[in-house]
Amino acid sequence: MTGNQFEPDQNSAEHGLARLMTIYMPYIQKRAARLRIPGLDTEDLVQEGLVGLFRAVETYDAQKGESFSNYAVACIRNGINTAVRQALRKKHQPLKSYLSLSDGLEEETLVDADSPEELAIRTEEYDAVMSRIKVELSDMERNVLELYLKGYDYLAVAKQLDTTPKSVDNALQRARKKLKSKQ
Repeated sequence: MTGNQFEPDQNSAEHGLARLMTIYMPYIQKRAARLRIPGLDTEDLVQEGLVGLFRAVETYDAQKGESFSNYAVACIRNGINTAVRQALRKKHQPLKSYLSLSDGLEEETLVDADSPEELAIRTEEYDAVMSRIKVELSDMERNVLELYLKGYDYLAVAKQLDTTPKSVDNALQRARKKLKSKQ
């Protein structure tokens, strides 16, 4: 027999963690889906919720008298709330001023619509913004904006577009000005 009989079995630990993920995933997904934060995807919030669950597993102390369920929910909620606070910080302001550049409506937008009328309005608004981006922005501005919204910093955008960080900054400022001017 290798090891100590009191060492935890790796397979049972993995099985237990998988079971906890199965139990708490619906809660995490529901909580993440309720939040709409520009620049922060639902998948990112789900990931932060899972990190909170893992943190709960690592730090839970049964001797403190609190149930694991209450502790896990608090850790999940705190993980998601921290991600939201970070996304809303002023340094992320440029990300909040733009819409996604994906091709078509995202599934989250469709799920969020309360009625067919609201869905139609959202579709029209989205199409109008996408048209403005295509018509009003130069190729350089569109490319810079798309890469920046995907999370690339100025240096990475400049490298991908074979330009300077200053040109990237100028293109973003022009794009922002153009898109804000007719709102």
